[in-house]
Amino acid sequence: MELTSDVLDGARRGNRSAIVELLTMHYPIVWRMAVGLTGRQDVGRGVTKYLMQRSLRAMPRWKDEGAPLRWFHHHTLLSTRRTEKHSPQPGQDTLIQTGADAPAYVAFIHALRSLPMQQREAFLLCYGEKLETRAIAVAMDCSIVAAGNHLREATDRLRALGPEDFDAHSKLMGQTYQKLAPDEELSVQDVRQRVRRYLFPYFLRRTAGRLVSLVLFAAVLYGTYWVYQMVEHSLEK
Repeated sequence: MELTSDVLDGARRGNRSAIVELLTMHYPIVWRMAVGLTGRQDVGRGVTKYLMQRSLRAMPRWKDEGAPLRWFHHHTLLSTRRTEKHSPQPGQDTLIQTGADAPAYVAFIHALRSLPMQQREAFLLCYGEKLETRAIAVAMDCSIVAAGNHLREATDRLRALGPEDFDAHSKLMGQTYQKLAPDEELSVQDVRQRVRRYLFPYFLRRTAGRLVSLVLFAAVLYGTYWVYQMVEHSLEK
């Protein structure tokens, strides 16, 4: 499903159904990235909820249909970097199907997690999220050349572990990554809850702003009338 200009415009204006549709569309992407990059369901869940809430404030600044996806890619990456200390426990990585994967694949994922942060991100965004180098560069906030270098270095290091197994392991990793999307009904329910929490203060602020504007307008009218009365009174004298 692609984001239309009508949905984006409605969401920017604070239309509830448009906001739900926009966030529901991007929720699985954020969840998949957060859980895949951190290797933990609990940490990924926290990152996803945080970004769903924060995106509501950023929404009015999205000018084109591609802006939301670029924003979510970039800020999901930034948020997962702040969780670096919460690494997955051995054997409990979200990219490992506990008890079902061969020891060589488990070692491959452990080696992936041990890569320098930017190399690990570039590899997961390419082989897991299936992003092209340009999109990886936008997400990582670096040049296309730098993103390509990070990806190449990560690939070379992981391939050196076992050249004959690299293609199979990277393919299995990508398939496991793509299955990280949350239950659809759960995502919709979570988005709706967060939209409700946001829209109340949103409409409250908007109503308060209108009241303040109305009071100021009334004050200006009263001031103008008062000056007029003073001038008219002085002319009568």
